[in-house]
Amino acid sequence: YDASPNICQQVMSAYEKYQDPVIGLAEVARNELHRFGVIGGINLGDGIYEIKEMVEKPDPQKAPSNLVAVGIYVITPEI
Repeated sequence: YDASPNICQQVMSAYEKYQDPVIGLAEVARNELHRFGVIGGINLGDGIYEIKEMVEKPDPQKAPSNLVAVGIYVITPEI
């Protein structure tokens, strides 16, 4: 949550650019992945990922990445 620009500004900028739902992400240590929803996806650059999968509280050895959902979302009406 401690970022510049702040995480709310980051997710709103991503939404404005892509016009798709956005999930705020953070990198965590592999040994902490079992506590979070972990995403797997395609790195689009500039800290933006196209999410292809999300695994809730995975075994760290089987997690698709070390990027986790931090509870900040922009959800569109279609969702």
